[in-house]
Amino acid sequence: MVARRKKLRFRKSGDKLKKLQYSEETMLAAIEDLRAGLPVATAAKKHIVPRATLRDKVNGRTPVGRRMGPHSILSETEEKVLVKWIKLMSEKGFPSTPAMLLASAACYADDG
Repeated sequence: MVARRKKLRFRKSGDKLKKLQYSEETMLAAIEDLRAGLPVATAAKKHIVPRATLRDKVNGRTPVGRRMGPHSILSETEEKVLVKWIKLMSEKGFPSTPAMLLASAACYADDG
C-alpha cells in the first residue's frame, strides 16, 4: 500500500487572504463553551471560528480582545470621546474634515 502525499496548494497572485471572518462575540461564546467542557474542535465548528486561534486564546498565547494592525496611539476611551465629538458636530451641521480629525486626535495624543 502506497501512502498518499498531501497535495500542496499554492496561493495565486489574485487570491485574497481571509482574515478575521468572525466577531469578538462569537470568539467569546466559543471560549465560554470550552470552559463549559466542550472540545476545541466542536466549539470552533459550532461558532465558526478558527480552531488554532481559539486554542491560542484559551491557552493565553494571544489576548482575547486583540486587534489587527499597528497599535493605536489613542486609548479606547479617547477614541470613544473623539467619535462622540464627531457625531455631535455632524448633528449640529458641521461635518468634520480630515484635517480637523487629525488635529483633534493629535490634541488627545499629546494630553495622554
